Amino acid sequence: MAFTPIQYIASRLGYFRGKDTYTQTPVFTQSQIFNGKTPLWVSVDDKEAEVFNTTPELYSVIMKKATMYSNGIFKHYKTVGGKVVEVENSEYLKLLEKPNVLQGRNEWMMDELIQTSVYGSSFGYKLQGYRGATPSALYNLPANRMKIIPTGKIYQQSKLEDIIKEYQLTDYSGGVETFETNQVLYSRIQNPENPILGKSPLHALQMPISNIRGAYGYRNVLINERGAIGMISNDSKDSEGGVPLSNTEREKIEQQFVKDYGIQQGKNKVLISSSNLKWTPFSYPTKDLMLFEEITSDLRAIIDLYGMNEYLFSKDKGSTFANLLEGKRMAYQDCIIPYAEDFTYKLTNFLGLDVKGEWIALDYSHVEALQQNNKAIAETNKLKAEAYNTLLGSGNFNDKELRELLGLTL
Repeated sequence: MAFTPIQYIASRLGYFRGKDTYTQTPVFTQSQIFNGKTPLWVSVDDKEAEVFNTTPELYSVIMKKATMYSNGIFKHYKTVGGKVVEVENSEYLKLLEKPNVLQGRNEWMMDELIQTSVYGSSFGYKLQGYRGATPSALYNLPANRMKIIPTGKIYQQSKLEDIIKEYQLTDYSGGVETFETNQVLYSRIQNPENPILGKSPLHALQMPISNIRGAYGYRNVLINERGAIGMISNDSKDSEGGVPLSNTEREKIEQQFVKDYGIQQGKNKVLISSSNLKWTPFSYPTKDLMLFEEITSDLRAIIDLYGMNEYLFSKDKGSTFANLLEGKRMAYQDCIIPYAEDFTYKLTNFLGLDVKGEWIALDYSHVEALQQNNKAIAETNKLKAEAYNTLLGSGNFNDKELRELLGLTL
């Protein structure tokens, strides 16, 4: 069956299909391409990991967020005499520095955030000798293999175990391992369709992810399977129209073109022929397709959804050191720190520290971007204090007026 050029390219864009593939994507039909009535979206259901691992823009945003999140340092606090103090030689901090034999603190934290970002849920398991004891290990269970077994009751219950009966993990051999409700720290992205189950944010990104993958696929076809880049033909005409080149003349031109001409040393750069020839290019300017602009636009959608800042990612222009520093600060303040506060609140309850009046927190005060901000605030306060002393000595303002004028709360 013969294909038109656009049908051929469209058929090649079915690279998501087959044995060694990522996601099932329908093959374009000619009617879909020309009438534009049926957009084609990458399937997300049960393919979250494949989409994450093979979409570079999505992967980079989630990994950047996970890396920044893992910069946090765990702290253990308690209240003594109405004052907040750090717990010294905390066995819980030792556990969190090395949660299990496979992962250190950073890897464990990144793993939890990645699973939540990809699957919409994370499941932390504590290996504990008996209830109330300090766990000997903490693991992140694979969210894509977890199943929540509900009790069938939700709104009239006050305990989680009255809503969730147990959790089941299907291992790689097909066996099922059961976990009690109090053994698992369950976190999720809220799902308006179900108050128990989390929902992957990749569903909200289905359209930009599809466009990114389509743009990369189109570029791949143009680069690797475009065929001839053009055609040299005879432009001579007689009374009956165009005159084709004879086989002998065509072969001579082909041999000369390959053998004598090129950009290498010793070859001619300009083709000289006694024949009346013309060049017809087959290529289409990639920039006119605006594939790069499409990918950039879709990347911004991913950045916004995950609460990050566009200056943290590769840009052709517009990114400066000041923008990068401000982007990091905003990402930490608006995204990373709130996520960390929510997770450590759940972790505190999961470890049973809340009943002791103690809690776990993540500290990011050592991060340079946040230190720079604190330095700027300190310098501003210093200037205000100097202005306060100068103006107060002038006798033109009283203390209350100066504090209001300079915005001082001292």
